[in-house]
Amino acid sequence: MDDVQTLQREISSQAAVLGCLLIEPSLCGEIFARVQAEDFISPEYRHIFQAARDLFFSGQTVDAVTICHAAGGDVYRSLLMQIIDVTPTAAGWREYVQILRDDVRLHRLHEAGDKLLACASLDEGFAILADAQQLGNEQHTTRIVPISQGIVDFHARQSRAPDSLHFGIGLLDKRLRLSPGAFLVIGGRPSAGKTAFALQIADVIAEERSVGFFSLETSDSLLYDRLIAQTCLIDFGDIKARRIPASEYIRLTDRQRALSKRKLDVIRASGMSVSDIQAVTLAKRYEVIVIDYLQLLRETGRNMNRTEAVSRMSMELHRLAQTHGVTVIALSQLSRPENKGEQQKAPTLSSLRESGQIEQDADAVLLLYLTDPTDPKSDRRLKIAKNKEGELGCADLNFEGRFQRFVEYMPPESAAPQPAPARQIKLGELQT
Repeated sequence: MDDVQTLQREISSQAAVLGCLLIEPSLCGEIFARVQAEDFISPEYRHIFQAARDLFFSGQTVDAVTICHAAGGDVYRSLLMQIIDVTPTAAGWREYVQILRDDVRLHRLHEAGDKLLACASLDEGFAILADAQQLGNEQHTTRIVPISQGIVDFHARQSRAPDSLHFGIGLLDKRLRLSPGAFLVIGGRPSAGKTAFALQIADVIAEERSVGFFSLETSDSLLYDRLIAQTCLIDFGDIKARRIPASEYIRLTDRQRALSKRKLDVIRASGMSVSDIQAVTLAKRYEVIVIDYLQLLRETGRNMNRTEAVSRMSMELHRLAQTHGVTVIALSQLSRPENKGEQQKAPTLSSLRESGQIEQDADAVLLLYLTDPTDPKSDRRLKIAKNKEGELGCADLNFEGRFQRFVEYMPPESAAPQPAPARQIKLGELQT
């Protein structure tokens, strides 16, 4: 489509929406709920739309005569008559609104392309790309659901099985109901085991859904080493030393066919921004993404302090989840205690590093920490610190370092007298 055809389409969609207002004033409320003045590329059409909007919200009559007067008199009379002539009917107003919104996005993308050609630095170019990426997230449409339809939708939902994530951890599967489009934050201090825990639940989720694991710090080879240790119960030390016993290789061979069916990708994401992650996520059609971890994402805004930058990244991840129905699981560092005496205190939501915005945006927050901060080999405690759709709670987890995996805590006195055979032990088999 050449420039002339593009301009004609843009003018046609703008005229059609305005024509619907002129032909059928009763549509004013619905159109104004879906369209903004900024959606009009032409200054003349934008001015007419704003005049009609001002009339409507001031309680005055909206028609060709009143709009012409409010817009500035006879200078707009001929244009208003042309708009009415080229609008065949107001029945297709929804389609006209959608075409208008598509056209303005395309126009802004063309503008972004021109700015990219003229940008003077790499940072400026990335900032332009980040702004352009957000064009796909803009939503002016207001969804209004009457109670009669709400009741119908309720019964339809009740007839279907809940579409929530399965984590393989008893506490989470019982209390955490995360549907597509949720934003989950897992917070922990260094060495608490955030990455190993996230990889473990990603593996469970990948049995049913496509998962992208964006690693900004740990190499893909190390992550897959950990995954093999977790799922095949092979000593992580033997894996690192390249001395896996023959008997363990047999177990790996038995398990690898099932493992290869997992819908799990590891993406080396060092230097990526939220916009970069969104582009890969949409291209690969991931249903769930894990980001390890939020504070390592590249900043795209300029003249921001660290708190503002992390707040913006949190909001962008939340918007990605809601707009595209992708479940986002983001790991986050927790702030360290200000003095040694505070080390015994369990972390809280306020411990999320650098931004209270993370707490606000998240649908659920999990905190993972040592039960004894002075002993790095002590059990971990998993705390549901925020849960919009369910209950809060805690569970103690045993971290088996040799297998790089977490199992739900079993007190020594209730343990079986004989060790478990060498096989894959599914999470959830060990219950408190």
